[in-house]
Amino acid sequence: MKKAGLMVLPLLWSAPAFAACPAGQHAMVTARLYFGLMENGKRIADSAWADFLARSVTPRFAAGFTVYEAAGQWRDPRTHVIGREPTRVIEIDAPDTRELRDRIEEIRNGYKARFHQQSVGLLTLPACGTF
Repeated sequence: MKKAGLMVLPLLWSAPAFAACPAGQHAMVTARLYFGLMENGKRIADSAWADFLARSVTPRFAAGFTVYEAAGQWRDPRTHVIGREPTRVIEIDAPDTRELRDRIEEIRNGYKARFHQQSVGLLTLPACGTF
């Protein structure tokens, strides 16, 4: 689509589907969300993280998710300074639906607002799976 001299491409959230999943498995998407754990120079308390999971993530993904501890590094797009901070990664495996995408965006936006974060990273990958 072209609009006012600007090329606008639709957001392609869905990953390409597999030709066929192995017997007993179904096409899914794996969504990984990356949460920085520093706020105003201090580490976000474990109790605040646990509260965020309980209030924001669990109600939206009661069927399950996985949390990893990680160490993040990125370059600030404004200052070009390399930053490092403790990070948590939430991985969600589910059928790729509009509802899934909406719930993930609610979590990302809620975290950014609550903990004053510039961004929450999101990576999606095609998958086959069963639970």
